[in-house]
Amino acid sequence: MNLVGEAAMAAEVQLVIFQVGNRVMALALEEVEHILQLGGGREAEGGISVDGGVILFRDEAVPWRPLWEPLAAPSIYREFDELAQTLPQRRQDHIDWMAALEHSLVNDQPFAKARSPYECAFGKWFYAFRSQDRRLALLLSQFEYPHARIHGLADRLLARAEAGERAAALAEFHSEKESTLAQLLSLFDQVLVMLPTLKRPVALILNQGGQRLALGVDRVLDICAVGAEEVRPARGSLGPLSPRGFVARHREEGEGERQGQSSPGGRRDQGDAAPGHKAHDQGSSHGDGALIPLLGAAQLAALS
Repeated sequence: MNLVGEAAMAAEVQLVIFQVGNRVMALALEEVEHILQLGGGREAEGGISVDGGVILFRDEAVPWRPLWEPLAAPSIYREFDELAQTLPQRRQDHIDWMAALEHSLVNDQPFAKARSPYECAFGKWFYAFRSQDRRLALLLSQFEYPHARIHGLADRLLARAEAGERAAALAEFHSEKESTLAQLLSLFDQVLVMLPTLKRPVALILNQGGQRLALGVDRVLDICAVGAEEVRPARGSLGPLSPRGFVARHREEGEGERQGQSSPGGRRDQGDAAPGHKAHDQGSSHGDGALIPLLGAAQLAALS
């Protein structure tokens, strides 16, 4: 009997609503043995193994099947990987910028680097970037003042030097280097330390006939019950998947950012939502009236 038929015989269906990239999907709660929070530096404590093929769960090596690639749905955390690659260079850019300004002041040479905070490589990225993570957004908001102040030094100090105040200009330069530049570099360092802690994917541990499998997803949005009348018949397909049904679910304000939700067997779900992310499923949105596909554990386990 399919899930729609089962729902018709029951008052409600217990579901785990989860997100993979921009897709929102659901599994019957009874098909999920455990929800395991990963990330935040936990891999070093016995999470995903070095070869990426297994995950340690209760001292058992469980096959690890991340769903991002099979579903062609890049992780919502990919921005953190990109930042970790680019920010060290942007940090060095500002060390080099200050060195170039000092050279110009000391040697009375033209200064060729960007004088506007909007024109350097970091500034172009900074003023266009909008993080979906509130913690990251809060830290990034602290960059604007020291970054703008650093770039403002060029016009001011070069003008002083040209006016015959070279010694005073150099004194101000060294003061700003020890204060404003140090503040800016510290912010870069804080972001780089924070980024690994923001990546917190989730493993859905399935147990089919004693055989465990860990499905990698971005986050668990909710564990909830839906009434039988909310389960719609299956229609069409989602790429390689044929849903067993769809559920119309109305999302409450703030839902999907919960921590410590109950998971099967009375355990706690550590799959808290990354703050600020808005989940969208292909073909529908995760909001009022959204249709969320109900999938079977065997379907997802068969993806490669």
